[in-house]
Amino acid sequence: MDNNNLLITLGRQFGSGGREVGQILANDLGIAFYDKELIYKTAKKGGFDVNVIENAEEIANNSLIYSLSMGFFPQSGDNVNILGNTINKAQNDVIRSIADKSSCVIVGRCADYVLKDYKGCMRIFIKAPMDIRLKRAKENYGMKKSTTERDIRRIDHKRSSYYNCYAGGSWGASDNYDLIVDTGVVGVFGAVDVIKSFVSAFRQKRNV
Repeated sequence: MDNNNLLITLGRQFGSGGREVGQILANDLGIAFYDKELIYKTAKKGGFDVNVIENAEEIANNSLIYSLSMGFFPQSGDNVNILGNTINKAQNDVIRSIADKSSCVIVGRCADYVLKDYKGCMRIFIKAPMDIRLKRAKENYGMKKSTTERDIRRIDHKRSSYYNCYAGGSWGASDNYDLIVDTGVVGVFGAVDVIKSFVSAFRQKRNV
């Protein structure tokens, strides 16, 4: 897609500080930041309950148990897919609409895949070692002190399942991203600096 907007998409492991990186980066660059906002925009556009969008976003759409837990009673697996695909389409429309309007940072939501044909789309993934992620989850995200590595991996699995289902790729795989940054090595602010340097070269190369 030929527009001159800089579109930074951030995938992230849970507890890696990816959302914080995105917020600081957007602020430093003077561009919009989208995370939870997309949930509400999608719900409004599609006429869905916000809770449905919040839960469906990170869970692959082909689980009958999940659909039943959300109050949907499909007659067949196809109906489960219809629900998930309808939500996903509404979300993708919102992401493209945002991308068409201005430069921005978008966290999650398979935005890297949705915007892959935009020349200004920069695909970044944020990771960190498990001990750092577990510590951040408890100290910064308000999770219980009893939270374990298994809990963190379960959240990652949900993100991975959703991405693998709708983006047709492998979540976190290097081939799907232009840059992978480890906040365990450089920290949150160091990650922002690394990305900003990358942005400078990217903008010159892509003319955005």
